[in-house]
Amino acid sequence: MNRLSISQLEAKVADLERENEFLKNNLRENERKRNDFLTLSLNTLADPVFVKDADSRLVLVNDAFCKIFQISRENVIGKTLAEHVPPEERESFLAIDRQVLDDGIENINEESLTVEGKASRIISTKKSRFIDTQGNKFLVGVIRDFTARIKAEEEFRSLFTQSVIPSALLDLNDLIIKCNQAFCDFIGYSSNEILGKKLKSFVYPEVSENQFQALDKSSKNSSESSFAKPFLRKDGAKLWGEVSTSSICNKHEEPQASLAVIQDITEKYQALKELEKNQLKLKDLNDTKDKMFSIIAHDLRGPVGNTLSLSELLQDKDSPLEDSERKEYFKLITQSIKGTKLLLDNLLNWANSQRGKVQPKYKTLIINTVIENVFISTKAAASRKSISLSSTVDNKVIAQSDPDMLETIIRNLINNAIKFTGKGGEIVVSALSNTNQIEITVSDTGIGMTEEQRLGLFKLETHASTRGTENEKGSGLGLLLCKDFVELLAGTISIRSTLGKGSSFKIELPISPPAID
Repeated sequence: MNRLSISQLEAKVADLERENEFLKNNLRENERKRNDFLTLSLNTLADPVFVKDADSRLVLVNDAFCKIFQISRENVIGKTLAEHVPPEERESFLAIDRQVLDDGIENINEESLTVEGKASRIISTKKSRFIDTQGNKFLVGVIRDFTARIKAEEEFRSLFTQSVIPSALLDLNDLIIKCNQAFCDFIGYSSNEILGKKLKSFVYPEVSENQFQALDKSSKNSSESSFAKPFLRKDGAKLWGEVSTSSICNKHEEPQASLAVIQDITEKYQALKELEKNQLKLKDLNDTKDKMFSIIAHDLRGPVGNTLSLSELLQDKDSPLEDSERKEYFKLITQSIKGTKLLLDNLLNWANSQRGKVQPKYKTLIINTVIENVFISTKAAASRKSISLSSTVDNKVIAQSDPDMLETIIRNLINNAIKFTGKGGEIVVSALSNTNQIEITVSDTGIGMTEEQRLGLFKLETHASTRGTENEKGSGLGLLLCKDFVELLAGTISIRSTLGKGSSFKIELPISPPAID
């Protein structure tokens, strides 16, 4: 057996030491490469990731970790991070580190972390235990930074609460889970009365269920919608609101709730309705104007032309007219002028009523006296057709009404009856009264009318004059004027008629002037 000399032993030891150093360097290089690869892999993650040893010292962090806490990797590796945070935060996260390292139960905790006086961050940290092949314990952590979200939520909460615009949060079942004071003020209910109910619960009852499909849709997907609805306040007032809804989604674009914002458009809605009303009124006035011109052109031209022809004939000195013929012509001229005056009176009164220039002036009236006055002015026209005029009204029947309007109404109804009643016919005026109203009926034994004719009365767009039993002409304005005056007196007018047997026109008026709001 060869023995090594001391020098040979020393050389052998030196070789072993060099080999050992090579192995250590190689191990360190492999460890560095492995750590670099792991770090490179972790750096691809957007979320901050860290690894701690059994003593809570950081052994690995990614770039996102350094960025969120604004600290370099060199200043944090080998430390617990407790050196950089306030004491109250330090004890909390170190205690969780120990718990996870000891029992291996995963922990997720939302906490506030302030590094070296920098702005606090709200984070959610998930910590898990890892044990390597040598039995060494490590803590692996993943951080989610909720600072921006929490800040946005706080800003939203502040804006939501302080906003002067009515706003409400709705869950996926469309139940109101939060509302601001402006919403309470708009609806007129307290928040306790609102929460847990659907927005449609506060909509005016006339709105149907299917009109809320847009709201239902917007709370179940990411769409937005806007629609106007009438709302019923607790005090019974009706308000109009334009409701805009939008979905609130999570990061996966899944709806979690919806935000409903209401703009009070009551004044705008009322202005639009008033504009529509004025447009209709303007159209009616234009129609009235056109009708007036048509009547003036058509119904006045005939009587005026006849009167002119008769006047020229009477002025002709060479005309071989007997005195009796001249008297008859003068009589015809007088009748024509009276008819024209009646037409002009009706035309003027009707035009004034259409323009709102006629208002009732109430007096206490004996109804039969008004009827007798009308008989005086219509007796001649009735006599020419041998029509009898009679009244069954007792002198005790009285009412408060406008004498001129009431007389105009009855006169036009009687003139209409005379026109459509043949020779030897009869016209009767009757009246009934109670404590609330009076009914005055003008009945005749005339030719009556069809149902279609009856339904076309009192309508400007369908009204047309029909010739009487002796081919009498008329403008048709009389009945239109009757209707307008009856309505001005807060009454109603109705007709019953049988073709070939006659007609009855009934007006119902309040016994006293209506109360003024």
